[in-house]
Parts: sequence; structure tokens; C-alpha cells
Amino acid sequence: MTSQTKRITRIGSLRTAGLIAAGLRALEVKSSDPGTYAPIISDDSAEFLAGEVAVELAKQVEGEFPGIRQALISRQRFVSEWVTARIREGGRTVFSVSSGVDSRLSRLDAVSQFGARVVDIDSKPMLLLKLHRLGQLLGAAPPHTVFMESRIPYRLPMKTVQRLKGISARPAIFVLEGVLTVFDPRDVETLLHDIASVRVARRAIVMDFIEATEEGKALAKSGFIKAYAGGPPRFLMSREKMTGALEKLGFRNIHWRSLEEITGYYGPSLPEMRPVQVVTAEAVSGS
Repeated sequence: MTSQTKRITRIGSLRTAGLIAAGLRALEVKSSDPGTYAPIISDDSAEFLAGEVAVELAKQVEGEFPGIRQALISRQRFVSEWVTARIREGGRTVFSVSSGVDSRLSRLDAVSQFGARVVDIDSKPMLLLKLHRLGQLLGAAPPHTVFMESRIPYRLPMKTVQRLKGISARPAIFVLEGVLTVFDPRDVETLLHDIASVRVARRAIVMDFIEATEEGKALAKSGFIKAYAGGPPRFLMSREKMTGALEKLGFRNIHWRSLEEITGYYGPSLPEMRPVQVVTAEAVSGS
């Protein structure tokens, strides 16, 4: 497989995962019918922003894999709450990497309340689709948001990032949600190195991936996780190796939460999601 083919495959997987996640979010908002649990999230714009294709795709996936909606939406809510907490602590730039049609971080109350900004980094086609939908909804691009094209999914456009006004003076937050699973190990290493190279006062990161345990390897072969990731997962890593990689890049305060634990915050826990780990960490200082 050539590097160009691999790049197209990664973009396709990320796009599919993004559409599934957006569609499931739209379905979740409408899930308060009698006899169902209360919605994990509230987002009146979810169905419009997802679009009909994403909603239909989500219905197909959920019909085949019950529980996938709860897994994805629980992750989204946890990440949104974690980002909100970091903004309240002083974070002023939120980097959302390859988030597909999901624009919820731009619409967090804390972003406008505390004068933060969201830097949405994605492929050009996905950014154009998102801008079109947001323009229809809001009449214009959302305030406090910078859209930035990345031609290679696992690289930050470093020169453009570093030219952002005031970037080096304030803490930054990096969100890699549903991204790492479809990358090769070297791609993940490259992306984390890019993040560690951004000159900021302080950095925090949140990401999810499958832990390289026997249980995780079995999950990686399942249709459930292929639907969750938008394609066959390529990246699994042990907790020890990821901790070592983050510490080498200057991150501390590393916390691990399984997606089984996180689903239990908002509803019934999903034991099958135990190998999926959501990791948060903070750098001691900028570099």
C-alpha cells in the first residue's frame, strides 16, 4: 500500500467514524420517548448538523451493534465536561483534531463565557461540509472558532498553528477523540510529538484508544469496534508504553478511565468496552 493510499484510507475511516458519531448523537437527543433512559446529552442542533446520511448510517450501525450509541455518546459527554473544566481553569485554545462533522466543542457554553477559541483541524472536504451546515444553522461560521486544514490526518499544520495570535501565552487543550484507533503506531507517535512541539504556556490532552491486552485484541477484531472506529483498528498500545511515551514528551498527571467506567457515569456500564481507554494528561510546562 502506497503512502497516498494509506492516507486516503485513514481519511475515509475518520470520515465514516465522524458520520456515525454525529448520527448517533442525533438519535440520542431524540431518545427520551417513554420507556427509554433519559438522553445522555442535550443538543437541539444535533440532527440538523449530522444530516440524513449520518442519521441513517447510525441507525444501521445501532441496529447491528446495540450499545454502540451509549459508548460513543458517553465518551462525547465525558470529553465535553473535561474540556469545560480545563477552560474554567484557564485553557484558552482548544485544538479539535479530525472531529468530522462534530462541532459541539465550538458550541460549549464555556467557550463563549470565558473567551476561549476552538481550532478545528481537519481535511478540507470535512471542513467545507461542517462550515456549510453551520452556516445554514447559524447564518455564519460560529464565533470563537478557527478552521484549519490538515492535508495529512496525523499531522498538525505546525507553521499555521504557531502563528495563531496569543497561542504561546495561554494554556492549550488538545482533543484527539476517536482519532488514534485508525492510525498506525508511527502516525500516533508523530501526532503526539507535534502536540508536544506547540509552544504554549501549558498543555492538556484527552484521547482514546484500545489497550493492548488480550481482551483488547479480541475487541479489535469485532464488528462492534470496527463500527466504533469507522474501520479496522490499527493502533493498540499497553498502558505502560503509552504512559512512558507521554512522560517522555513532558506530560504528567496522567489519568486512565476505561470506557466501561465512563458509560457507568451516565447509565448502565458496558463491560465489553473495558479495553477502550480514555486518557487525560497535562504537561508540566510549555516548550
